[in-house]
Amino acid sequence: MRLPVARLFRRKAFEHEMEEEMRFHLDARMKHLMAEGLSYEEATRQARVEFGTLTTAKEDCRQSSGYQWIDSLWSDLRYAVRTMRRSRLFTAVTVGVLACGIGACTGMFSVVNSVLLRPLPYPHAERIVRILTNNPILHISNGPTSYADAHDLRHPPRL
Repeated sequence: MRLPVARLFRRKAFEHEMEEEMRFHLDARMKHLMAEGLSYEEATRQARVEFGTLTTAKEDCRQSSGYQWIDSLWSDLRYAVRTMRRSRLFTAVTVGVLACGIGACTGMFSVVNSVLLRPLPYPHAERIVRILTNNPILHISNGPTSYADAHDLRHPPRL
């Protein structure tokens, strides 16, 4: 029998090889029982009882191969396509809603990424600050700062 990977691309060949191998083991057990003195009919019956049904053995082999999830996925995809073909309006609305949702998420991420996540395109962008002014007389809190005030903060006057 070939590697289990062959099953991914050659399903019919894999199934045929698996059935041949199981029949070989069944025949080998029958020959062994006949060599112990059982008749052909009794050896066949005893081998089938020990081996179990061929369908059950094939299912066990499929599950032990580790690729059961691929068969399940393929079956689910076929079912989904059949269902979508039956209700085309629902499919169109669902695809439209998904497209709008994906587009909105992409747009929001682009804005957040460019405004919040990426550094500003200036040298030493981490040193950029904003200076606000509080003037209780004019009832201004966190107001804009004039150029003269910013200049005085940078170069304080000498007394």
